[in-house]
Amino acid sequence: MITATILLGLVVLALAMWWAVRYFAEWGKHGGSGAGALTVEQLLAQAEAEAAIGGRHRLRAPVV
Repeated sequence: MITATILLGLVVLALAMWWAVRYFAEWGKHGGSGAGALTVEQLLAQAEAEAAIGGRHRLRAPVV
């Protein structure tokens, strides 16, 4: 009886772990490159602009 209870507990634990991995795992998911996504070149240019004297407030686009 003790062996069956331990085995049942292990099975329940294994199922709970399997469910948690399937439910909470985020492997391979990303936002994609939809509208408004930046390219690597744009990100590098932005990083260089941030490093320059003047700070981030100079990065804003002019208001038209």
